[in-house]
Amino acid sequence: MEHLSIHAPQDLPKLISGHSIRQVLLANPSASRSQRRQLVEELSGLGLVVLTIPSLTRIASGDQAVSDLRPVSVEDLLGREPSQPDPELTAASVAGKVVMVTGAGGSIGSELCRQILRFRAAGLVLLERNEFALYVLEHELEAACSKTGHPPTLLRAVLGDANDLGRLEA
Repeated sequence: MEHLSIHAPQDLPKLISGHSIRQVLLANPSASRSQRRQLVEELSGLGLVVLTIPSLTRIASGDQAVSDLRPVSVEDLLGREPSQPDPELTAASVAGKVVMVTGAGGSIGSELCRQILRFRAAGLVLLERNEFALYVLEHELEAACSKTGHPPTLLRAVLGDANDLGRLEA
């Protein structure tokens, strides 16, 4: 069986650069939602994909195994039930239009992209500064477009930062 080391969050920048780390497992059940949110934002900003392990309750009940990893969801971080978008309002804002999502590779941005595809936008520009997150999202959305019966949405993945005015204008 493979041995996995556990490291403190403050060690991550050094570990990332020294070991080409791409993913982090979030396994801190005692952390508050605001602490988890801050940690996920910091880790995402370092270019990492953040996964969470199931709760001990779900593991003990046999519903899930420790290996059942999943991306950290918005619900994990918000501390409240997610609000549902108004389909008519969303469709009027998105359908047939080209939409750009900044921070597209993050947990909220990627969910926005999935929703935008469901409402049949004419085009979707994914702006993300994390190359790996952008790559993963682009491939997920391309696969989703190819599975639908309607013409595929034009997807354009752009590596860049929303604070870079020159890149935005380009």
